[in-house]
Amino acid sequence: MATVISAGGGANSSEDEGAGDLFDYIGTLDEARVGDLFACRWSCLGVLRHLSPLAKQLVLRLTCVRKGVPLEWLSKSVVAGAQAKGALREALTQLRTLKVLVDVIGEPGRVQLHKAFASQLRASIAAPQISALPWQDGLDGSRGNDKTSGSALMNLEDAALRKWTAILHFIVGSNEYGNPGKRVVKLLVSMGLMGHGGASDRSGTAHNNGVAVLGSSLPQITRQGYEFMLKDIHEQVWIFMKHYTRKVGSPESVLQMLFRMSYCKPGTECSSGTLDETQRSLLGDFDLFGLVQIDESRRDRFFPTSLGVNVVFGQSREERMAAAARAVDLPAQSAQTGASDAAKRVKGEPGMVPMNRRATASSNVFIICETNFKVYAYTESSLHVEMLRLFVNIECILPNLIVAVITRSSIRSAFKLGITGSQIIHFLSENAHPLCKKRHRLVPDNITDQIILWEGERNRVRAQRGVLYKDFQPEEEAVHSAAVAHALENKWLLFQSGPPNMAFVILESKHDEMRAFVKRTRERLRNNVH
Repeated sequence: MATVISAGGGANSSEDEGAGDLFDYIGTLDEARVGDLFACRWSCLGVLRHLSPLAKQLVLRLTCVRKGVPLEWLSKSVVAGAQAKGALREALTQLRTLKVLVDVIGEPGRVQLHKAFASQLRASIAAPQISALPWQDGLDGSRGNDKTSGSALMNLEDAALRKWTAILHFIVGSNEYGNPGKRVVKLLVSMGLMGHGGASDRSGTAHNNGVAVLGSSLPQITRQGYEFMLKDIHEQVWIFMKHYTRKVGSPESVLQMLFRMSYCKPGTECSSGTLDETQRSLLGDFDLFGLVQIDESRRDRFFPTSLGVNVVFGQSREERMAAAARAVDLPAQSAQTGASDAAKRVKGEPGMVPMNRRATASSNVFIICETNFKVYAYTESSLHVEMLRLFVNIECILPNLIVAVITRSSIRSAFKLGITGSQIIHFLSENAHPLCKKRHRLVPDNITDQIILWEGERNRVRAQRGVLYKDFQPEEEAVHSAAVAHALENKWLLFQSGPPNMAFVILESKHDEMRAFVKRTRERLRNNVH
């Protein structure tokens, strides 16, 4: 009789904190939580805003229809043709994924809008002037404490940016902005972005003026932490928010708060009087991250920042890189016009507020890699200096330019931190200078190949998930031999041991097929004996 043992292997199997965005997460909520989420007007408006143009059309057509409609009725909303039908299928899939469109119970083939969602949309259409901005209940209406313009808004945004930047600097190993606080550090460790040693962490490395110092108990960046640093700022904030949705008992409260904040204007005074218990506990952490600023004189008042307002509908890295690429080719007059228009948009409008121009400029890095392994990084951010320092040797730092070189020792130092070759290549490619887009490769082939080869020096053994078959009886040697031959023929075999041990390991994904084969072989041989 063969004993079967499942053997786990491979890299970190923990759930990816960053997988998907806020709207992907909504698709994972159960019906009850979706109902609670759609009980908030701002959540419904946010979901509506996220929909594709055709999906929005379908929603608005169904908003005032209180009964289910046949799916065929929706197909009449588009013109004939394969392209239009494909767009309709995509729109319906999006609506179903977000739980906006649901099947009518007991009526196959008929659909309707989620009742709470439709109710909130009807209320918004009927009374759009009520509560023009979230969290205004309880305020006197004088707006004397707002920080929506001038130096007050600038100070608010600078303070928020310092808080967020301090967290990022701490993750990469710099204390230029100081320690972000025990509460934040504990959160970073619990999220797996930093750790106190282990296979993929910097064991016992402290943060001392940007230099790693062995022998300290401070946490260090992990592989997940470096992956986090490669993401867009809004993706980074969402990773924190997703962690909170898993911690709290009511994730819909977190989502409601984010949707409400997305319709605020940076610097507008808000009241915390209507926040539920979960949201009140989050408000303090939001202040630590720079998403809001709590009024020190009145703890029941807070001011959203651009970072918080843009969590849901922030500009992506791809959009910023595309804008930078366009700027490279703009004539002087067009560039000045674009800058003037952008300056006008800095004031912002509720629901679509750009980040502060200075913050955006300093948050970009444009990298040029040469075939001689020289790296030129155009940036004003000290954070990017620390990120590059993890895998390059920096030779010169100018006010807006870093000159560095990639070496075997610098890359191996990154590998020891748990950083992978693909992450390094991804960082160099994602932040490539817009002019590099014109060439065949963002990063020269010899650099990417060499990084992969250097990583291969450390990864000579590859872990795979497998299933161990052992404890065959002496009279079952023929069964063992047939099973090994079958696995070898189909390229399932990972390991084998002949008599007297008679054991072998196959790919875990082929366990059911092998188990059936062993059973058939044993029965066939038994029948031949009789």
